[in-house]
Amino acid sequence: MNFLGSALTTIKPRKDDTLIDRLNYYYTSMIIIGLSVTLTAKQYVGQPIQCWVPAEFSHAWEQYAENYCFVYNTYWVKPDEQIPRPVDERVNRQLFYYQWVPFLMALEAGFFYFPVLLWSKTNRKSGINITAMIEQKESVKEYGSGLRKAQSCPRSQSTFGGFI
Repeated sequence: MNFLGSALTTIKPRKDDTLIDRLNYYYTSMIIIGLSVTLTAKQYVGQPIQCWVPAEFSHAWEQYAENYCFVYNTYWVKPDEQIPRPVDERVNRQLFYYQWVPFLMALEAGFFYFPVLLWSKTNRKSGINITAMIEQKESVKEYGSGLRKAQSCPRSQSTFGGFI
């Protein structure tokens, strides 16, 4: 539990970005990574594809057919059409993408996160500490609001004293 607590305390929002930036680099990439992990678990831990096989197939034959379909692409046939006999027609209808979707999604999440990494690296190398500047601006803003409160107190005291 201490590991989780320390991990949560190290994840802090950056002070040099906006809500839109955070939506872009953090939340979008986390959602895509979550979906990628879910798809990866479904494909490589669970049953990635469910094929219709003849009833006389044993469980081992069915498993072999499903593994073969997953590794050697499948093709799409409309429900009212016959299975095409020529191999060329089957090759033209093959679906190549489904094995690669989780990996492409992880790459896409990396592309969403890359700009903030580039910004952070450039920010550190430039010698101008944007984060410290923003923190100083916030402290000046807090100081200014405290100063206004302090300046308004004598006026209210003198006004109050005038009524007595």
